[in-house]
Amino acid sequence: MEDRGQRPRAASMEEQRCREKLIAVTLDLCARQGYEATTIDQITTAAGVASGDFSRYFASKDAVIISLVDDVLHATAAALAQVQKDTDPTEALLIATTEVLTAIFDGRGVMTRDRMLAMAHIVTSTRDLQKQASAIRKQILTQGLAERMRVDPHNRRVQRAVTMWSAIAAGLYSGRQSMPAGYDPRRDDSLPERMIARLAETFVDVMGRAPATKPDRRGYEGRPDA
Repeated sequence: MEDRGQRPRAASMEEQRCREKLIAVTLDLCARQGYEATTIDQITTAAGVASGDFSRYFASKDAVIISLVDDVLHATAAALAQVQKDTDPTEALLIATTEVLTAIFDGRGVMTRDRMLAMAHIVTSTRDLQKQASAIRKQILTQGLAERMRVDPHNRRVQRAVTMWSAIAAGLYSGRQSMPAGYDPRRDDSLPERMIARLAETFVDVMGRAPATKPDRRGYEGRPDA
């Protein structure tokens, strides 16, 4: 697995701007010419950064994308703390993920809507990145769920919930792959509701039951089943 994005301590404003520029350029080039066709030299040239300076911020091209996955997952782990304590672990992951997605779509999340959509598109279309994202998902959410439940990360309930959630996340990826040619998610005003609905539907498919609380764009509260 590739190393994740490096996060320099006490980075200067200039370093932060350079890192953000590298992320933005990487997403733009990959969206226009494909992930595999995009090289680090192309990224640094477009970003106006010396090629040798890339490694100051990221260990690899993969690490640029995985750093964004990491941001979303850490936000999800943090959101778990706000879910009602008696909620089933897998449902807690559903509710926390819904809140993170809602925050992003509403412009108050860990990244912009366009950045999240570009990241998701690249990960979905690149098998190796999917594997890396899956491994990081299990690592971060296992720790977050264990802390929420105040148990060891190897606890069976924690392990089962994260395994189930990985299957649900995979279902969301497959839903993205089935979109028609030419589909542009940036112009789809109903995308937030459809993504959240797709999560809930995949939850039912994997778990064999509906969640006790239906997550919606209002965040943590959801709507009780009728």
